[in-house]
Amino acid sequence: MKEINRISIVGSGRVGFALAKALAEGGFSILGLFDRDPERLEWAKRQDIAEKYSVKLDDLTSGDAIFICVSDDRIRVVARQLAQMFAEKKLVQFAFHCSGSLSADVLQPLSKYGVKIGSMHPVGTFSGAEDDNKKLRGIFWAVEGDELALSAAKSLIRRLQGEFIVLPKSAKPLHHLACTFASNYVNFLLSIVVELYRELGVDEESAQKLIMPLVKTTIENIGKRGLQESLTGPAARGDLGTIEKHLKILSEQFPEFEIIYKKLGGRIFEYPSVMNRLEKNVIQRMKELFNQ
Repeated sequence: MKEINRISIVGSGRVGFALAKALAEGGFSILGLFDRDPERLEWAKRQDIAEKYSVKLDDLTSGDAIFICVSDDRIRVVARQLAQMFAEKKLVQFAFHCSGSLSADVLQPLSKYGVKIGSMHPVGTFSGAEDDNKKLRGIFWAVEGDELALSAAKSLIRRLQGEFIVLPKSAKPLHHLACTFASNYVNFLLSIVVELYRELGVDEESAQKLIMPLVKTTIENIGKRGLQESLTGPAARGDLGTIEKHLKILSEQFPEFEIIYKKLGGRIFEYPSVMNRLEKNVIQRMKELFNQ
């Protein structure tokens, strides 16, 4: 199988730019970086990572692969544009998109011209910072697609010192849902923490500084010991008095957060490591408090 070395990227947003820079630093040749936004493209151009920068997809030149790093809604549009171009000349052997929720099927218009298609979703979050490319080193990717595209994707990921999971195309939405809980919904949960501290007169910046060491330590402990053994707090201790105080505050001052507290607290009954330590009467009272 031909190894991928010469790559073009459509989309110079957060993922597209980070990927282009990571690949360039990994020894790949970035033939072209394409984007509809000339200002974003100009910013990317100052980083000097590609041979060509253009707002016109027609400027695409022959290479090994093309990565489509645009919004999910635009992937089909780009695929159709490329298919029209490939009807005259097949410019790449492989085409990938980086969506977490869509399968490679969205690139089917390219298959009729012999292009092997796949999806490669980097399991990470990108802020648009200049050094976001570092976040692509050593992470997991969720991949699926044609057999040859999968083989090429795995080889490329290894060169980025990463790891991968291979998914059936039907699993992409569920995969993306899991990633959303891991990233976006953690953000939302922490926004609740900020709001609770605001009630105490603590501003958002101070609240974030206050809780970040706790958040980081929690994540580190989970990484080292797993979910079961790293859980702490009143539910893990069976501290009924504290839970009752929490629920009283929530019902009186923050009723919109009460259901979240109860639903998340109710997950404790799925933790054998905790249940095996607590007395039956404590477990029963906790179930009543969490409305299980």
